[in-house]
Amino acid sequence: MSSKQLYSLARPRLTREKRLALFAIIATSFLLLPVDLASAQSPEPSVVYQFGRPVRAGEHTYDWYRRTHADAAAARYGVKASDVGDGMDTWHWWVGVDNPGFWREATKATSTAPGNLLGVEVDFLRVLNSVPRNKRFELMGLINDPDAVAADKPDQYGLMLDRMKEGTLTWDADTFGYSSGVIGLQLFVNKKFDPQKWSLAKYLDNPASVEPPYNVGMACALCHVSFNPIRPPVDVHEPKWDNIVSNIGNQYFREGMLFGSDMPHDSFIYQYLSIQEPGTSETSRFSNDFINGPVQINAIYRVPARAKLARPEMITTAQRDLLESMYRHAGLKPDFFGGTLGGTAGQPTVRTPRVLADGADSMGLLMSMARVYVNEGSGWNTWVHTMALNPFDLRESMARNFTTKEFDLIGEVRKDPNSPWMQTERRMPNAITFLGTYDSYPLKHAQEAARDGKTSRSGQSYLTTDPAVLRRGKIVFADNCAQCHSSKRPADLPSDPNCERGRGGSLFSAMISSSTTTCRTTSAIQCPSLAPTQRALPEPTRWLATCGDRCPVSSTRR
Repeated sequence: MSSKQLYSLARPRLTREKRLALFAIIATSFLLLPVDLASAQSPEPSVVYQFGRPVRAGEHTYDWYRRTHADAAAARYGVKASDVGDGMDTWHWWVGVDNPGFWREATKATSTAPGNLLGVEVDFLRVLNSVPRNKRFELMGLINDPDAVAADKPDQYGLMLDRMKEGTLTWDADTFGYSSGVIGLQLFVNKKFDPQKWSLAKYLDNPASVEPPYNVGMACALCHVSFNPIRPPVDVHEPKWDNIVSNIGNQYFREGMLFGSDMPHDSFIYQYLSIQEPGTSETSRFSNDFINGPVQINAIYRVPARAKLARPEMITTAQRDLLESMYRHAGLKPDFFGGTLGGTAGQPTVRTPRVLADGADSMGLLMSMARVYVNEGSGWNTWVHTMALNPFDLRESMARNFTTKEFDLIGEVRKDPNSPWMQTERRMPNAITFLGTYDSYPLKHAQEAARDGKTSRSGQSYLTTDPAVLRRGKIVFADNCAQCHSSKRPADLPSDPNCERGRGGSLFSAMISSSTTTCRTTSAIQCPSLAPTQRALPEPTRWLATCGDRCPVSSTRR
């Protein structure tokens, strides 16, 4: 046979019978293909979460807490219950898409040189595994999740992690994770986990040496969820959802101990971490500003009422353009109550309620809410390269001579519609709606937790109705507390700033007092509302207020 015959291009003829047989073979192959592909592409999951005991009859769960609050908020504020519920899910469980990756990298960086030179181990999984449920509040002020129970034995990976009660998982675990047993710390299946390589002993010796079954992510609830002051728990280690509120700020949280509870007490870093006041957060700890400046964790309530106190503040045209783009993306209008845009084309303004004590919400609630997730680790793979010292790559920092760069929100971060920032941005309107549904917690509504067989008392039983006592209490608060602790501005304060110069809370207390006020100035002032002969009043002149019995300067009552 010649080579020409061997490689002949002539096509053989197919009879009708052969065509039918070939079609049957091909069709059968296609029918079998999905099964083969499914078995090849969808192996058994490498991590199987282990639940705890089932929910008991009559036991309240997060689903009850969510539904109860959302329905009450809808009835009271006229908002959609579904929006409130979605916002609560974001507040409790959303980790900004990728912050579990940040905390995993932080664990690896602080377990090997040079990151471990200070002795700090940023390892939430180790904390959850080693600190028992009944010790977390005492050591760190953490709030345990009522939907979880302590592990009675190690799971299949040897970990002693709290387990969600069977029947409490009502969300997508790929999006929100599994509860770790601590409100605000979520467990996510680690896609890099290899069961064949896993060794708990190896991990505890060096967390960078092996990938764990779970990565831990941080949500806003870690810092902001705490006990309900009008329904405190009987047992701080086993609160019920009736004892939980989502907005008040965890005044017990010892953030420093989350990173250094097991460090030697004679080390400098332990002393630095241990002196951090409860109820504070050091949001710039990882940005290397080298300033020990933790700030108070804010209580967030009466947001719509606070928005009414907002006043226009100047912003740049670039900031205005950014906010307009963010509002369009999030489905908000320019007159959004948490950051109303105004001014002119050349001199734009924004009205912001200034809920945060440190002014971090100076561009309105949408921006302030979205940037919180950056503080928690979201978008870390971008912003670590902007810091003087990249904690995960020292050589990268050295290559750019430790120069800082801009976290370019406009030109880079928001360009990708699926970036962690953009996914988070889309969730913020409902989260803001949710946070706008909280009021204060009056003592008269409180109910003591029953302890040691004692009959619990209501808050109302502690209060007096004596007008004289109540008036005196108002004055004490106004003179000593209101300047820092009140967000209310009396409606009839003098409009001229010169009239507001005084000591302490005297401006507020003057509003409270309806009696004739005797006032003494601490220095000469100029007040247009007074007669010309009274405008300059040097010490120690005493005079009767002429502004409708309300003195705009320091006062003492007869």
